[in-house]
Amino acid sequence: MKRFLKIFTLLFIGEILLGMGAVFLQQGVYNKIANITGNIIMAIISFPASLADRSYPYYSPDPWYITIPVVIINIVVHTFVIIIINNWKKKEKIN
Repeated sequence: MKRFLKIFTLLFIGEILLGMGAVFLQQGVYNKIANITGNIIMAIISFPASLADRSYPYYSPDPWYITIPVVIINIVVHTFVIIIINNWKKKEKIN
């Protein structure tokens, strides 16, 4: 549980910063490569939630009390994926 909370906290901070950076790259800079990079970053960090709706979780038209749980669920899924990959690598390293 302690490892989960550490990874969750790091991902939460990281994804918020990446999301802000991606929005800056998409809207603040008029360079085509920066815009494409911003779109790719947003697609990666919003993947599980974006399956339900393309606007989720960061451009959701829903109220904040729906958007915030979607963002948290999205980060929880990312945390579980990282823990599963980490455990898989540890098992493979032992063998």
